[in-house]
Amino acid sequence: MIPDNYVEKTYAGWLGKVIGIRMGAPIENWSREKIQTMIGDRIQDYLVDYHDFAADDDSNGPIYFIRALKNYKEAASREFGYTFLNYVPREHGFFWWGEELSTEHTAYKNLLAGIEAPESGSAERNGKELAEQIGGQIFIDGFGFAAPGNPILAASLAESCARVTHDLNGIAGARYVAACISLAYIRTSIRDVMKEALELIDECDYTRVVLSMLKCYDEGLTWEEAFSLLRKEYWSDKYPGVCHIIPNAGIMALSMVYGEGDYVRTQELVNLCGFDTDCNAGNVGAILGVLSGIALENGIKGASKEIPSGIPSRLIKPIKDVMLASGITGSLNIATISEQALLFSGIGYELAGEEMPEPYRGYIEELEKYGTRHAHFTFPHALHGFRVRGGYKNAEVAITNVEEAAYRGMGGLKVTINNLHSGNGVFVYQKTYYTPEDLHDARYQPSFSPIAYPGDEVSCYLRNVTGQKIKAYLYYYNLYSKEKVRFAQSNLYGDYHGEWLFIQGKIPYQSNGLVKELGIELVSDETEHSYFGEQVCVFMDEFMVKAVPHYRMDFSQIPLEDYSLHLTEQVELSGFTHYNGNFHGLYHTKDGIILSEGEKIFTGDYYWKNYRYQVKFVFLNGGQADIIFRSQGSIRSYYLRITRDRLAVICQLETKEYPLAETEHSLEYGKEYTAVIEVENNNFSVAVGELQLQAADMDNLYPYGSIGIQVDSESTILLIHYDLKAL
Repeated sequence: MIPDNYVEKTYAGWLGKVIGIRMGAPIENWSREKIQTMIGDRIQDYLVDYHDFAADDDSNGPIYFIRALKNYKEAASREFGYTFLNYVPREHGFFWWGEELSTEHTAYKNLLAGIEAPESGSAERNGKELAEQIGGQIFIDGFGFAAPGNPILAASLAESCARVTHDLNGIAGARYVAACISLAYIRTSIRDVMKEALELIDECDYTRVVLSMLKCYDEGLTWEEAFSLLRKEYWSDKYPGVCHIIPNAGIMALSMVYGEGDYVRTQELVNLCGFDTDCNAGNVGAILGVLSGIALENGIKGASKEIPSGIPSRLIKPIKDVMLASGITGSLNIATISEQALLFSGIGYELAGEEMPEPYRGYIEELEKYGTRHAHFTFPHALHGFRVRGGYKNAEVAITNVEEAAYRGMGGLKVTINNLHSGNGVFVYQKTYYTPEDLHDARYQPSFSPIAYPGDEVSCYLRNVTGQKIKAYLYYYNLYSKEKVRFAQSNLYGDYHGEWLFIQGKIPYQSNGLVKELGIELVSDETEHSYFGEQVCVFMDEFMVKAVPHYRMDFSQIPLEDYSLHLTEQVELSGFTHYNGNFHGLYHTKDGIILSEGEKIFTGDYYWKNYRYQVKFVFLNGGQADIIFRSQGSIRSYYLRITRDRLAVICQLETKEYPLAETEHSLEYGKEYTAVIEVENNNFSVAVGELQLQAADMDNLYPYGSIGIQVDSESTILLIHYDLKAL
């Protein structure tokens, strides 16, 4: 049975994981001594102000690998292996690609070679050292979230996933961490969680190091003394490799038992110990986030040792509810912690055979059935990525999540403006796309597709509670033209008992535009001037973006974006993600984009459903190109295949292709072709010139998905432009 407050605890757990990653990232692989020298003996806040924190392998894994449970009725290691191949780009982004030193890289090569999981990650194939590196436990938090109070199921799912890449102690770590998270939903003591989770793994070095840290605590040793014992008996001199799981498991156990259930103290200890700080802090953050929750900060929670403190707001607010990733699907790489908490908990309800309560079920259905992204502000401090800035000098503005601001549910955004003068404007907005300039670094090579497009329908509710004359505009910012475009207006003339105002509009059709920013502009319509300006308070709730795209892109006008950092080179085609680990198969010319060397590129929203997709291209050599539609990753999609002698509509599932319709065709090099694909429910109409095909997938395997183009290793095509319109 699903525990009480399951969704809220899952939000706190995922938030706890993300905060831990961010706290540990600046000192990853530092020694205890280096941390003491550089920082000292206290770490209770972020060491670096990242602004927008880029992708990280510790968060990439949980948000993508959990999708195996949505894509398959039953997911064993084999299915998780194909989930890796589907969402992980080839040898860039997502993981650390360290060739034979990297467990994940080694296993990924095995999968590409046709060696299915669990053999792909077995010690027999890859060796004991690689099989026991830390990755076994850092990607599996989602299975604890999806099996609340059911540690047996959580451990089983985590093992199935971890066996794609790991074995032996690596599997023990996966089972242990997932079980701890699951138990944290139904236990109140971190010691009980730690001890009960040990019952789900066989005796091994992993159990011994955890028991050793528990024993140190029980015998009254200080945490420093426990750490000295850990380094003496369980350190990397005895457990070789780039980052072995056992020393890090010891650090996690030490921090949890000595942290006594206090989130901040546990984070402090896990980071003061050094080694793989972001991984360790992320895992214990997930466990403690579920166990201790979010601090109420009003003297209730954290008031005594018996009620340990949860996650404080000072650690939550800088994140802005934003979660960026670096998988193959660009729109999934831009998300919020709120959205991902619903992903985990929605799967949890399905596994338990229970119905998810409203309003949460409705939010998921709106996204998956209608392509509507819904900013609902239900969770504490959740901003759904919204920010605020003044459009004038010395603007004093702020946004907070408060219960009093709710139109529906349990929270909304409160926008406060201290000094608004006549004609001044304030912007409350989401970043719907990210560029290299937005990010502190790009160590895990993120790339993105927008989450809003020309044609989309936008709406929200506003309430002016301070009574001034305010004009409200829906607007977007076009990255390429550098223009701010207003597309809906309403008078927000409120009073102290102001009613909620509904504002809606449609992002206008664009040729060669990209929606970088989307939100509300609040402009003072007061005619009288005050020296100090007006003090304004506006509530906002239920900000919704429904996918109804209608736009055109000329490939010659799409810029390249340079993410290169230090010795790492990374160039991306703006708005697209790509498959191969180098950029050699994609060339930017005055006539368009040349695609070659087996490259695949993707763009659009993962949740697009029915649309008309048109591509103009020229075959330069070779004989195979695919116009991809309803893509749900690298190996789950439909496509129109064009070869020297045929056209075919194909459904790809894993490594197999299933033709749905085909006809003869004679290819001419140097000729401009226009491929037109209309997708409506499970029916597909395609045309290339005068040739037409009708196809249907009676299983409706992919009811929604993004778009893309790929060529085989022998072919080269010139991409001229594409058009897309929702049906």
